Amino acid sequence: MLKGATIVVAFFIWTEKWLFEQALSVVKWGLIKKKEVCPLTIKILSYSDKPIKASDVMKLYEDAGWWEERTELEIEKMLERVSSVGAWKSDSLVGFARAVSDDTFRAYIEDVVILQDYQKSGIGMIMIAKLLDELSHIDIISLFCEEHLIPFYEKNNFKTSKSQFVLHRK
Repeated sequence: MLKGATIVVAFFIWTEKWLFEQALSVVKWGLIKKKEVCPLTIKILSYSDKPIKASDVMKLYEDAGWWEERTELEIEKMLERVSSVGAWKSDSLVGFARAVSDDTFRAYIEDVVILQDYQKSGIGMIMIAKLLDELSHIDIISLFCEEHLIPFYEKNNFKTSKSQFVLHRK
């Protein structure tokens, strides 16, 4: 398991071999364009390495226009029960992803969110790769997303299924 992996996006320097390989893939896939690269240092850390505050997650949700009805207390409760990773610029949370799991057979990735100013910089790909590494002991990992995001997730080996459908109750 990776601990404290640092990404220096501007220079493509990764302190872990695994993250370096992911970075090469991000460049190869064309997800980072030279004009989009900015000189910033981002750390991708699991919740166990650096706890994430509910108030920080709420700011990300607000920036994305998501979940305005959720309370800080509800988010704190959620953070204690899921696997999650955060993308940090110094002490500011700029990205977040979580997975709900039975910790053996199935995991479901939810709420992949990055501040708008940091999107399309490769952070999302590395964040998902880190979360998948955290979940590597799980048999099947699933997610659902908006149609325009399918190519993004396919790059992490997710595949669409014509035999399964998402159903919601509420």
